[in-house]
Amino acid sequence: MAVLRTGANFKDSTVVVAFPGLGYIGTVVGRYLVDKLNLRWSGYLFSERLPPVGRVRKGKLLYPVNVFTGKNFHVILSEVAVPEEETWSFASAILSKARKDGAKMVVVVSGVLIEDTSTVYGIPSNSVASSIMSRLGVKPIENGVISGISAALLLLSRDSNFPTLLLLGPASSMGDFSASVKVLQTLGNVLSTEIPTEELEELVHHYQDEIRMLKVRKEEPTAPMYG
Repeated sequence: MAVLRTGANFKDSTVVVAFPGLGYIGTVVGRYLVDKLNLRWSGYLFSERLPPVGRVRKGKLLYPVNVFTGKNFHVILSEVAVPEEETWSFASAILSKARKDGAKMVVVVSGVLIEDTSTVYGIPSNSVASSIMSRLGVKPIENGVISGISAALLLLSRDSNFPTLLLLGPASSMGDFSASVKVLQTLGNVLSTEIPTEELEELVHHYQDEIRMLKVRKEEPTAPMYG
């Protein structure tokens, strides 16, 4: 059973969920937000079924899944793929906290394998998320399959009518730079926060090395979309 342990209050804020996925866009975008905007560590998501993996940041040993807090948003950043048997538990822990505290919405970032690489794609959980997606010019996915934490969060959010938006960058490789930039720019509009992306290309190489060291398992999609 996953437990979210944090003193942060999600009230009136956006919760960004960044887990490994296609192109590692979630990991790259999440790390860049934490590092570039100097977000403070505010807790972690724990399960005994997570691999014993730690990341050292600024001399501090962190958990496999950590919570970071900014001015009007929070980032739940995972260094590892969620064990399949814990997917619903992880999604439930995140969504329960968001709903209980009165968060504005949850935004999940990941990648999509698709021919048109000119834009960011999305899937909303309800009409509120759909209107936000339209306002931002995010292109809807018409057909495909999603799985993992992205699917669990969207399905649970749909059942509870909570606004959750899955943002998908068109990815082609690990740490896809151009796709990560597109997602960051869109995410900046969602958060009403300026996110400079000038240093991203340089940092992507650093992130790639750390991702390899942590042995993050890459899952290849079997359909046009992967979350």
